Amino acid sequence: MWQKKKGRVTLREVAEAAGVSLMTASNAMRNNPATAATTRERVKAVAAQLGYRPDPVLSALMAYRNQVQPNRLQGVLAVVIDKPAEDWEKSKFNVRVMSGLRARATQLGYDVQYFQVGEQGMTAKRETAILRNRGVRGLVVMPPAVHGSRIELGWDNFCAVSVGRSLKWPLLDFVSANQYGAGQRIMLEMAKRGYGRIGFVSPDQIDAGLGHRFLAAYLVNQRERLGHTDSHSTAVVRGQQPPYFRAVV
Repeated sequence: MWQKKKGRVTLREVAEAAGVSLMTASNAMRNNPATAATTRERVKAVAAQLGYRPDPVLSALMAYRNQVQPNRLQGVLAVVIDKPAEDWEKSKFNVRVMSGLRARATQLGYDVQYFQVGEQGMTAKRETAILRNRGVRGLVVMPPAVHGSRIELGWDNFCAVSVGRSLKWPLLDFVSANQYGAGQRIMLEMAKRGYGRIGFVSPDQIDAGLGHRFLAAYLVNQRERLGHTDSHSTAVVRGQQPPYFRAVV
């Protein structure tokens, strides 16, 4: 039986009395599942017998250190793009996506690197080998330049997710904005501001790449707000607009 001692009992003394390392004692007191349940219970029993109490100031300091200290590198994530990074980053949307991705990856201890696919002379086998040699196991596939594109890689070697809905193959889990909901919100906000005749203009390729969700929100809002039927809303080209633009009124 262990005896309570006068003065403050340290965690090191608990570890020595329980016959474990200081790290094991620390894990046991924090209920870390990496330490066996029987060991955790034994260390806690020793701590109770000795009268051990955690130092709140030290605990706060350790919590602060863990919060501000950069996480140890866990691995590498590759951001898959199909054109040079300097061209890809001309889009404000892409820059914002990349900023958020880097911030979260850093919090979790991952490095982030661009990886361009489809360069001249490169095969899917070669690109897969390069990724594996770099230690990459996770891929974030950005929207390809052309809607409905395919990206050939050894996908079985990686855990992958795509951004947006433009990728035709492979069929990956994806994250995407709610274009239909955003379109509805835009229309409601414009109506609140007193706009009565609202038009819709979108490049055909972008509209198709988003599954016509913005257009659907526009048409549904027009029908509900003005009583228009689908046939009443007509797609036309006007003025000096480029031929790939469509206006719906």
